[in-house]
Amino acid sequence: IASCLVGSEMCIRDRNKAKRFYSEVADSGLDINPTSYSKLEGQIRVATDKEVFIIAKVLRVPIERLFDNVAFE
Repeated sequence: IASCLVGSEMCIRDRNKAKRFYSEVADSGLDINPTSYSKLEGQIRVATDKEVFIIAKVLRVPIERLFDNVAFE
């Protein structure tokens, strides 16, 4: 299989995972779009308590896991 096809297939799979994630987040009561979530991931904006709670719930991880390797000031 050509590497470009494998890469393309991976992008489609990742996109489907992202759509499912945003759908689960919305179903949990959080209205967040991909751009806003990207800013959270890039630490460009601060997450609200509600966002942290719901994202941890959707990812099925303890809230503390979202703070691994975070230096608090």
